[in-house]
Amino acid sequence: MPPKETKITGYTKVVTAAITRPNDTTAYTAGDSIADKTSAATLLTFTDAARHAGGSGVLLDALLVDSAAQTTKLDAELYLFDTTMTAPVDNAAWAPTDAILATLVAIVDFGSSPWVGCPTAGADGNVAYQVQNNNAGFVCGASSRDLFGVLVARNAYTPVALEVLTIRLKIAQD
Repeated sequence: MPPKETKITGYTKVVTAAITRPNDTTAYTAGDSIADKTSAATLLTFTDAARHAGGSGVLLDALLVDSAAQTTKLDAELYLFDTTMTAPVDNAAWAPTDAILATLVAIVDFGSSPWVGCPTAGADGNVAYQVQNNNAGFVCGASSRDLFGVLVARNAYTPVALEVLTIRLKIAQD
C-alpha cells in the first residue's frame, strides 16, 4: 500500500514595512527605538499579515535589508504586536507599558552577524540579515489583518542620514 499523501493547505505571503531614518547620524545606544521621525513617528505596519480580520498565521522567516553598510553592523530586535499603538520616536529609549507588552506576538532577533551584502562601506553599500524558522504563531486583533512592529537597537550603532531599513516577513496564513 502506498504511503498516504500529505496535503499542504494555507497560504504563504510576504509582507513588508520600511523605515526611512531621519536626516541625521545621531548614534543609537542599546535599547533605543529606530523610527522615521524624532516626533510623531510612524509605526511599522505589516499590512494583510492575516487573510481576514482576526485571522492567524505563523511567522516563518524575517529579512532585514539595510541601505547602508556601516563597519559596525546594527544589532536589533523587531517586536511584533497584534494591536496598534503610538509609535516610539527615533532614538528614544524603548520602554513599553505592560498593556503594550500584553499584545506582543513575537520578537525577531537580528543580531550583529551574519550580515551579507555589498562590500562597499557606508552609505554606498547595503546589507541584509535573514532569520529563518521563526515559527511564531500569531492571531491579529479582532478587527485587523495587520501586525505592528517596533525596531529596537541592541548595540551602539551610528547610522547614515536617511538610512532605509526594510523588513520583510514571510508568513504562512491560515
